[in-house]
Parts: sequence; structure tokens; C-alpha cells
Amino acid sequence: MTDSPGEDFGFKIQRETAMTLGPAIVAVAVILVLAIAQSVRFWFRVADYIVLIFGSVVSMVVMFGSGLTSIMRAYGSPMKAWMGLAAIGGMLPNFFFMYVLIYRGIWCLAVPILINGFSYIPILQELVFCTLSLYSLRQFLKITEIGRQVDTILRTVEGR
Repeated sequence: MTDSPGEDFGFKIQRETAMTLGPAIVAVAVILVLAIAQSVRFWFRVADYIVLIFGSVVSMVVMFGSGLTSIMRAYGSPMKAWMGLAAIGGMLPNFFFMYVLIYRGIWCLAVPILINGFSYIPILQELVFCTLSLYSLRQFLKITEIGRQVDTILRTVEGR
């Protein structure tokens, strides 16, 4: 990164954000597809899969908004109203990924082993949810850190 805002700085932030956001969106899209498939299988009667569908969509929108905020700020755009909304909504993906990790991953992994006996398929499904949620959470935290770096550099340049 450079020390002054401009085209070079904006391009570097844009590239770094895209390289972080792309795989994260794909991982959340896989969670979405799995949730839709399970919802169709159970005729949309299981509330857990509906939560996964809505949580995935909201998380993708907020992740995209957070990345876009960092990029626009790096190019020198002033703060807009939707940028504040993206910052406030920034906790939603964290909560969603922790829900997927703890409830859909760890808790649902323990239930088949402790109650229903050992079976490969439920264990494999829950390990996929654990892996996808941890990876998505890690990538979202990187996107958040890129935004913090942009704000710190802009404050340093402006002399605040």
C-alpha cells in the first residue's frame, strides 16, 4: 500500500478486496445451495434451513457492501449513507457464521455421534458446514481489516 490516497492506492485495495471477497462469497454460496437443497428436500418445513438461506443472502450482501465501502474510500469517495449501514450491518455475518459453526457444525456433529450412533454422512455434512463457516468468517475478518487499514491511512494522510 502507498501512503497517499489515489488511483494506485485504490487499485491495490480493490485488488486485495476482490481476492479476499471472491472466495468468501463462493463459500457462502455453497452454504446457500446446501440450505436450499435441504429445504426443498424437507418441503421448506424445517426452520433451520430457512435461517441458513436468509443468513447466507444477508451475509453475502453485507460482505459485498463492506468490501465496496473499503474500495470507494480508497479511491477518495466521501462517506455515503449506505456505507454507514454497511458498517452497522457488519456484525450480521459474524453472528451468522458463528451460528453455522456452533449450531450447524459442532452441535449437530455431536448429536449423531452421541445419540444416533456413528454414521459417516451426518459427520461429513457437519464438517463441511464447520469448514465453510470458519473459512467465510476468516475472509470476512480480512475484509474488515482492509477497511480499517484504509481508514487509518486516510486519517494519517488528512492529518487527523
